[in-house]
Amino acid sequence: MISGTEYLVIALAAFLIFGPRRLPELSRQLGGWLREARVVVAQLRASIEAETGPLTEPLREVTEEARKLRSEGKAALDWKGPVHGSGPTPDDALADLEHIEDGSPAEDEADGEG
Repeated sequence: MISGTEYLVIALAAFLIFGPRRLPELSRQLGGWLREARVVVAQLRASIEAETGPLTEPLREVTEEARKLRSEGKAALDWKGPVHGSGPTPDDALADLEHIEDGSPAEDEADGEG
């Protein structure tokens, strides 16, 4: 951001470079260019808004739907770990280990289901 002192230095430099006679004319010219630039920017902004206006509401709806799907998917993937009581118990695991160490067939294999 330019401070007041910097503006004063710029004005003094312009006064010394261009002189008191040309400075008002250059200021008017600069003001005219700035006005034209503002008009062009306003027209460009209005043109862009006119072109994208019909897309704004559907885009907002799609964005909201994507947010919902993301939150639902995140909740579905939020894994809490195994459910207590599911899978083999520690006793079953020890029994299987004993069968493996003994070389005897497991219960499923002994029944002929292997």
